[in-house]
Amino acid sequence: MSDNLAGIGCMHVLRNIKKIKMNLKALPLILIAALAISPLTMAESDMDALQKKASADFKKSSEELKLRNKAKFVEVHVNELFQGALRVAAKKLADTGEVMPFAYILKEDGHYGVMGLTKKEILEEPNINRQTNKLRSIMTELANNKAIMGFAVGLFTQVKQKDGSSKPNLLFELEHMEGISMLKLVPLVENKIKGSKEKEWAIIPAKIVTEQKPMAVFIAANSK
Repeated sequence: MSDNLAGIGCMHVLRNIKKIKMNLKALPLILIAALAISPLTMAESDMDALQKKASADFKKSSEELKLRNKAKFVEVHVNELFQGALRVAAKKLADTGEVMPFAYILKEDGHYGVMGLTKKEILEEPNINRQTNKLRSIMTELANNKAIMGFAVGLFTQVKQKDGSSKPNLLFELEHMEGISMLKLVPLVENKIKGSKEKEWAIIPAKIVTEQKPMAVFIAANSK
């Protein structure tokens, strides 16, 4: 009888061991399932925040890109205003030996053009400073009507030196609607033409001087 009881006890222990083994086998599955569910639950709870941050980052980078592209366009505009005005002035010097006040403009449609006073206006107002002021008034009117995005007024001028002498220069007054406003002074030298008594003007690009100035035309136009 004692042998039977021992046998029953052993079977009971074996059954318990099997149950424990089964439970141990199931335990990793339970842990894996828990680990698999936990990240998904966290991702779902943080999804809105992540999407909002991604949207904000994208918007910020898009705005920065727009600003960089805008700055590049403005830089291109200003460079062309100066270079274009310089080409016009050089041609006037070559053709007539003088540069009456003129304006090289950037139209609202992106095209460039040249404007100047009529012969009648020049005869009526021979003073160079008053001619230049008249051109500024025309630029202000065009800016007020949103017909131009920028301009460069060019003219011939004499710049006094420290020793009291004067030297010829081309003066350019540039403005762009995006807040760019400057003066450029381009020194000139008069060279003798070989085999002739005549002289010709030459630009000295290495000595071009650039100075910032307060906005005038576009400020006046925007204030109306």
